[in-house]
Amino acid sequence: MKQITFFDADHEQDMAAKRSTTPFVRQSETSRQAAHRIADVAPTIKSQVLRFIESRGERGATDEEMQTTLQLDPSTQRPRRRELQLAGVIRNSGDFRKTKSGRLATVWITEVEHARMAETKRAQGEP
Repeated sequence: MKQITFFDADHEQDMAAKRSTTPFVRQSETSRQAAHRIADVAPTIKSQVLRFIESRGERGATDEEMQTTLQLDPSTQRPRRRELQLAGVIRNSGDFRKTKSGRLATVWITEVEHARMAETKRAQGEP
């Protein structure tokens, strides 16, 4: 019987976490644990974030607007938004809006909305 070392156990945890679709910071045990805890609900939260952005049309949504409306912690909402961005479902609109603190925040829109807006501009003869 092979003796399990600390490194073997760590490797097993890494492999289990990699099987999860929820990303985590590899060097952070707390990140790994958080990813494992949220793995079952992350797809649902990601769907909520996407539906909210879709519902906003060309107005889009900032992270703060998503967090407030969906009542999500920033550490839960932002990774789901990033997953949607990396999957090519949403994009930075190029616009900004002020947050409650007065800082500028990126406005996110769906790729579908971006294509619709671009087509409308082309139809109107805009570059």
